Amino acid sequence: MVKPTAINITLGLALCLGLSFAAGRYTSPTKVETREVVRVETKTVEVERKRAKVRTEKVTETKPDGSQKVVEVTTDDSVTDRSKDTDEKKQVERVTITETKRPNWQVSVLGTVNHRRVLTFGQPISQMYDLGVIGVGAHVQRRVLGPIYLGGYANTNGDLGVSLGASF
Repeated sequence: MVKPTAINITLGLALCLGLSFAAGRYTSPTKVETREVVRVETKTVEVERKRAKVRTEKVTETKPDGSQKVVEVTTDDSVTDRSKDTDEKKQVERVTITETKRPNWQVSVLGTVNHRRVLTFGQPISQMYDLGVIGVGAHVQRRVLGPIYLGGYANTNGDLGVSLGASF
């Protein structure tokens, strides 16, 4: 068996970080659509004010022959005011639709401890690895139908297995 050294552990951590970055990169949304809905509401108010001022006067004219003529004079000083007021409200609503493609593969790193072979916790990790107390492995899953995954795993202790899972 291979003894884990600082270099092996560092390479393993670097591999895990690289795989984590790649998984994050490829699980980003595949399509983001942003739509703007603009609603314009226009309100027009017309006001007409009329101030009536009508004046009627009777004027009597006397002619030299003695006849009188009564004339009625009507004066209209009415004033009409017209005003028009337009109020416009504009409302912008942004709608964002995000579609994400679900990943088809999952890859995991396993760490195992064989509880039947644990001696004491004071032993160095290299001895525990050589005795088969601790082990590392990998777990791979593939989406087969909707949220259902089928996979398999293996580790350095010689364990092999099959898994069936679902994501929700």
